[in-house]
Amino acid sequence: MPKMFLRRLLRPFWYRFRIRRALASSSPPILVYQMGKVGSSTITALLRRSPQLHVFHVHRLNPEHIERLRAERRAKGQSIPERDDVGLLLYRHVILAGCRARVITLVREPIGRNISSYFQNLDHLWRTRHAYQRLSLDRLVQGFFELFPHSAPLTWFDDEFKPILGIDVYAYEFPHGRGWLTIRTERYDTLILKSELDDAAKAVCISNFIGIAPVPLVKRNASNEKPFGEVYREFVQSIRLPASYVDQMLNSRYARHFFSLSEIQDLRQKWLNNG
Repeated sequence: MPKMFLRRLLRPFWYRFRIRRALASSSPPILVYQMGKVGSSTITALLRRSPQLHVFHVHRLNPEHIERLRAERRAKGQSIPERDDVGLLLYRHVILAGCRARVITLVREPIGRNISSYFQNLDHLWRTRHAYQRLSLDRLVQGFFELFPHSAPLTWFDDEFKPILGIDVYAYEFPHGRGWLTIRTERYDTLILKSELDDAAKAVCISNFIGIAPVPLVKRNASNEKPFGEVYREFVQSIRLPASYVDQMLNSRYARHFFSLSEIQDLRQKWLNNG
């Protein structure tokens, strides 16, 4: 039996065991729950260094959102992310069960996030293995505009946080200069971190939030360090983003909530001047 198939077959049993163990603990589970490509792998790796913590890393918990995205992927002949299976288990055993949890989420400026996410999902979007090697830079640029779901970061909190946790992040003023915010409700203690925040500051925020000794962050899953890193850097330098696209992203409620006017102006200048 192929190892990949066996791993996928056993994955739900392993996560059910981990969830049961977490819920039996005196400390609530920690959900690193955010959109993709915002630096969450680094945060998860940091937390998992503490064996007493029960940490789960997911992009989606909302069954309706997951099913909608799965239907879209099936229609395009794309594969289904395994991590969504974990999200459905957590939704059933933690969210629906009324359990307490600590939640850490991150936000990142939407244009850089979209480019990074596009490269992370090249093979799925193009239905081609090692697409970064097989396709010209011009075709990759064309695919960014034609194949990638650009609105994902703009709607993620409405698709996920609000219906699942009952938290409307837009109802809480976000301190742009500080770069982080804590929201406490009856069931969830939530930490929102800006991805652009200095790593040392992130480590301190997380340690204070969880109640552990500060541990330095070590970068994980960075796009420029992947096998496609060189092509990724060339892509960022060569792509020409229309002003209409830049404005759509940076004038969104999402961007205006988490980024100051001066930050948005700097981002607009950056992306209109070829990244």
